[in-house]
Amino acid sequence: MTSSTLPFTGTFVADPFHSTFQFAIRHMGVSVYRATFDDVDVRVVANEDGAVLEGSVRAESISI
Repeated sequence: MTSSTLPFTGTFVADPFHSTFQFAIRHMGVSVYRATFDDVDVRVVANEDGAVLEGSVRAESISI
């Protein structure tokens, strides 16, 4: 039995209507700051050398 795999190459784009990205930062071990970005543009570009994650976020206002 023989099996083969196809190389992971090409550009893959995240669905902007169904994707959100979140992060959390712990400050001084006491507080956790969280943020969610809804307006994102993310893609994975893969070739023979490997895969690269590229992305950008539009933030209209930031407050802490």
